[in-house]
Amino acid sequence: MMPMRGILLFLIMVPVFIHAQDTISYERVPEARINKQRLAFVTSLSDRILTAQQGGGFYQLTDQEADVAMRSGLSEAVQKQAYSQLSRSFGEYQGLVFDEMLIPAQGTPYEIYRFRGMFGANKTGVEIRSVLNPEGKLAGFYYKPWQNRL
Repeated sequence: MMPMRGILLFLIMVPVFIHAQDTISYERVPEARINKQRLAFVTSLSDRILTAQQGGGFYQLTDQEADVAMRSGLSEAVQKQAYSQLSRSFGEYQGLVFDEMLIPAQGTPYEIYRFRGMFGANKTGVEIRSVLNPEGKLAGFYYKPWQNRL
């Protein structure tokens, strides 16, 4: 069972992060400037998280993969609840395809990787958004209905 403090932190941080995304402008990174190693890392990690959830389990993030907040916030209970909701809404996870990388126009150099997640018979896909901090560790992992713009 997830501790109450963890639930509250997760519920507070998600709306704060979403609000911050609405007020910050982002720049798309041209494909030639994308760090291919980081892209391979975040693509593989995002797929491993969703594949583990699809199989009824959860993915235990390591110190090398994610920052402290993500390791504690993306607990087994949170992952299972999130995947249950996701699969009920869109079907079972089938894979993901990289769409674009964005960085904030100003401020902290977090990297936002947008993937189109394929679920069941859903034709438009689901946005899987993975955020890496400046150290290259997972600092955010979100999903939402696909939109062509952030």
